[in-house]
Amino acid sequence: ARVPCSDCLRYSDAIDEVCPLCASADLPPPTNVDVQFLNLACGTTVSGSTRDHPSVFGDPAGDSVFRFALDTTDTVLFDACRSSYDTFLYVLDETFSNVLCDCGDCGGCGTKSALQCRLEGDSVYF
Repeated sequence: ARVPCSDCLRYSDAIDEVCPLCASADLPPPTNVDVQFLNLACGTTVSGSTRDHPSVFGDPAGDSVFRFALDTTDTVLFDACRSSYDTFLYVLDETFSNVLCDCGDCGGCGTKSALQCRLEGDSVYF
């Protein structure tokens, strides 16, 4: 699925290196979501650290949160296999209250994660 992009962003405060990362021009501001996040476009690569990030999901480690949209229903792959630390991945709905897919140590790459998730089009996700 393709997400329309506008301005490329840098988020150097929390993530060491993010480029290219584009914000979707069509994503409205979230409601009832009290967490810092970055807009993510399909096909982008994000690298960095979650050190000093708050824990959003209650685990001892910090979390990075991204928001994205799909224009068509598709299976999306979130691949953290090249991470240098143990990973756990979640996909939540636009209300940030329902976990649609999640996994830790899945995808055949040890303690890293590679999550495939079938998602509906015309929707926003975290």
